[in-house]
Amino acid sequence: MKKQTFISAVFLASVVIISAIMLGSRSAGAVWEKGNSITAKLEIFASVLETIQRRYVEERSLDELLEAAMEGVIARLDPHTSYLPPDNFQRWNKSFEGFSGLGISYVVLENYPMVTHILEGSRAREAGVQVGDFITHIGKTSIKGLTESDIQQLIRRQEQPLVRLTVMRHNVRQPQVVTLKRRHIKLKSIPVAFMLTRTTGYILMEKFTGETAEELDEALERLSRQGMQELILDLRDNGGGYLSAAFEVTNRFLPAGKMIVYTQGREPGSYSEYRSNGDYPWQHVPVTILINHGTASAAEIVAGALQDWDRALIVGSTSFGKGLVQSQYRFRDGSALLVTTAHYYTPLGRMIQRDYNNLTRDEYYYGAYDLAALSRREHDSNRQVFLTPNGRKVYGGGGITPDIRVHNKTAEIDPELTALFLAQDKFFIRFAAQVFLETPVLRQLPIRLLRKKIRISENQFQAFKKMVLAAGYPADAEFFRAHRDEIIFLLKREIAYLAGGEEGRIFASLERDTQLVQAINTMAIFNQYTRIDNNLTTALRNRAE
Repeated sequence: MKKQTFISAVFLASVVIISAIMLGSRSAGAVWEKGNSITAKLEIFASVLETIQRRYVEERSLDELLEAAMEGVIARLDPHTSYLPPDNFQRWNKSFEGFSGLGISYVVLENYPMVTHILEGSRAREAGVQVGDFITHIGKTSIKGLTESDIQQLIRRQEQPLVRLTVMRHNVRQPQVVTLKRRHIKLKSIPVAFMLTRTTGYILMEKFTGETAEELDEALERLSRQGMQELILDLRDNGGGYLSAAFEVTNRFLPAGKMIVYTQGREPGSYSEYRSNGDYPWQHVPVTILINHGTASAAEIVAGALQDWDRALIVGSTSFGKGLVQSQYRFRDGSALLVTTAHYYTPLGRMIQRDYNNLTRDEYYYGAYDLAALSRREHDSNRQVFLTPNGRKVYGGGGITPDIRVHNKTAEIDPELTALFLAQDKFFIRFAAQVFLETPVLRQLPIRLLRKKIRISENQFQAFKKMVLAAGYPADAEFFRAHRDEIIFLLKREIAYLAGGEEGRIFASLERDTQLVQAINTMAIFNQYTRIDNNLTTALRNRAE
C-alpha cells in the first residue's frame, strides 16, 4: 500500500505537469498523441524513485532525488537555463528589486563596523552619518565583536521601523545617537555618472532593470548641463538584465525606425523586433562604449546595436557572448525556472551567443575569460563577417568584438595578490581606513584630485606589510617585493573609495585602467571625424598600437 501511495503521488505530480504543458501548448494535439508514451515513461520514473528510496544502501529523501532529477534535465539544456530554489530566487530578485535597509555599507574593523559608503538620498546621509564613523550600538545593544552577518541579523530583528544607532567619530569624544528609518533600498543600475574631462561625460551602468532608462535620462540631462559633448558608457562586467531596458537605453541614441534587436524562438510566431522611435535628444552625441569579458546579454544588445548602426565605437575586450532570451516561470513554493525561449540577434543579423556545444558548464563559463581561446576565436578566418552601413566589418559567432581591442592592466592582478585582497581579514580596507582617518584633508579634496594627492610612503608600505604578516597570512618578503606596485595601487584605490565613493575609485583606477584611458583618448580623435567609418577606426587602432 505504501509503495502504491508513493508512486501515485509522483505520478499525480507528473500528470499535473503534462496537463500544464498540454494546456499551454499551441500544438496540443501533437502532445496528446505522445501522451501515452510520456505517461509510461513517468510511471517508470516514479518506480525508479520509489525503488531507490526503499532499497538504496543509504537513505535518500524524495525531495533530494526529485531535485537531482530536475538538475539532470536542466544539465541537458543550454548553460543559462536554470532552476532556482526559493532562497536562491529571492536573492536573485533582490539584485533587481532592492531590499529593506538603512542605506549604509560597512566593514568590521577593530571589533566595530566602520561606515564605508552612504547611499545618496538615504536617511543616514540626511542624519549626518559620515564615512569613517564607527557604529557601537544598535538600540541599547553593544555590537562589539559581532560579525557583519550578526549585525545584519540584529538590524533585521528590530521590531520598529526606526533603528537607533550610536556612532563614534574619529577624534571626537562624544558619541552621536542617530535614528534611522528602514526603508526600501533600490539598488541603482547607474551608481555613478560624472564628467571625466571638461567635455567627456562618463556613465557606469552595472545592470538593466525597470528603472535603468529613467536613471539614464537623469544622468544624461545632468551631464549635459555640466558641458558634456561626448559620452563614455561603461558596460564592463554588466551581466545584463531586462531586454526591455536594453531596448530603452539603445533607443536614446538612435533616430526613429532603426532596428535595435530582434528575437526568434522555436514556436511559430515567436519572432519579435524592436525599433527606435527617435524621441530623444541624444542622437548626435558621440558615444564610446566600454566592454569586457563580463559584458553579457542585455549589455551586448546595446553594444551590438550601436556598433551595427555605426553609432558608437566599442573599446575593450570581447564580450561574454550570451545571446539567449530567458523567460521566468515562478512556482508556488517560491522557486522559479529561468528557461531559454529565444535567441536574440543584432540589427545586422549577428547571433551573439557563444557556442556551448560539447562543453561542461564550467568549461563554458571559464571560456569567456580564457585569453588564449578568445584570441583563437577573434582570429578565426571562418567567423561570420557583416558590413555596417558605413562599410565597417563587424563579427558574429560569439560576443561583441570591440573596434579597438585593449587589454586592461587592472585585470592583470596576480591570483596570489587577489587572494590577499579578498582575505577575510580585509587588510586593504583596514589599512586604507587608517590612512583615511588620519588624513582629514582627503574629505575636502575635489574627487578628481584624489589620485594625485593620495600617496603611500615607504613607512606606510612597511606598516601594511607588518600588519599582514602579524596576522599570520602566508606571505614572505619576496611576495611584497614582487607585488609592491600593485599593492600600492590597490591601497590608493581603497583610500580614494572611502574619500570619494565609486567616483573616487574610478579616478584612482586611471593609473592602470588602460581601457578607460583608451576611451578618453578615443574621444579626442573621434571629434575630428564626421562619422564612424573605416578611416576613423584605422586611425584609432594605429594610435592604440
